[in-house]
Amino acid sequence: MAGKAEVIVGVINDGVTVASGATAISDQFVTNNQGMVLVSQTAQTGAVIASVTSVTKLAGPYVPIINMPANIVAGTITFLKLGVDVRDGRKIDQGDVYSLIGNVAGIIGTVAFLAGGGVWLVGGAAIVSVGAGLLSIHRSNTFNQIVTAAEDFFRNNPSDNYLDYLCAPDMKIVDRNTIRMAYANTMLSCHWISDTDELLPFPLIVSDIGAGAGGGGTAFGGAPASSGPVVTPPPHDVANVGISIIVGGNTYDAGDQYGCCTGTSDGYM
Repeated sequence: MAGKAEVIVGVINDGVTVASGATAISDQFVTNNQGMVLVSQTAQTGAVIASVTSVTKLAGPYVPIINMPANIVAGTITFLKLGVDVRDGRKIDQGDVYSLIGNVAGIIGTVAFLAGGGVWLVGGAAIVSVGAGLLSIHRSNTFNQIVTAAEDFFRNNPSDNYLDYLCAPDMKIVDRNTIRMAYANTMLSCHWISDTDELLPFPLIVSDIGAGAGGGGTAFGGAPASSGPVVTPPPHDVANVGISIIVGGNTYDAGDQYGCCTGTSDGYM
């Protein structure tokens, strides 16, 4: 399959900063002055398989990864499109794992090819700063499904940006109005079970879905998702903090301005 191809890449990133992994790769592409290549980690160790000719951040859609036992945000999945030029006599197959290397920064990360063939490919990437535990995510079936669904969307919906889009619980990428109307303000998230390196999809209720690029507002977690959208209510045992305003001797319930709460709820879990 020597020649030019495009790769939709799901980028695994540590922590809560959305798209920082994708940003790191795209910034390195600029820094390395288009001197990035994919180098084999398997049968032909050290062999240059393809040159990276372009890197495009597909800003907007992302999937938060929640560390289930610790109940914290462990990372995010965001998306890139790589343009690659496969060297003569080389090919990229499903299951191949390559190092992404620049002529300035050296090894930038690891790219595992999950599916596809011809001029459209699907990959998963983790930059070098990602912890060893999260590196196993690119081998999970859930991650494969998420990135494959994303590849289908991006390939069939070319656009200058995707800031108004989110990943729905059934792994479709849709606009925020569809999230609001068809999915009851529920987006896709994943629970990462660190003890077993499992990645489980589950619905995440988000409020104030129209605020900010890539979705915003407060989120409430739920149980692992079924094949379709699931609306999960917030826990009932969350303590409430009343916030009120006293004007001229009259008390008014002001809420808390988090966009997710009514009455005296403060939205903290």
